[in-house]
Amino acid sequence: MEAVTILLADDESMLLLDFEGTPTGAGFLVTSVTSGAKAIAILHSANSQIDG
Repeated sequence: MEAVTILLADDESMLLLDFEGTPTGAGFLVTSVTSGAKAIAILHSANSQIDG
C-alpha cells in the first residue's frame, strides 16, 4: 500500500510535534508547516503530493 501524505498546519511548533506523532505512527507521511499561508501555497503548487 502506498503511503498517504497529510498536511498539518499550526502556528505553534510544539503542538505540531505532538500532532505529527499519531499519523506518523499509523504509517502516514506528514508535512508540517507553521502558517496557513504556507499550507495554502503547498496545496496550490503544481507538484503538491498532499492527499489529506
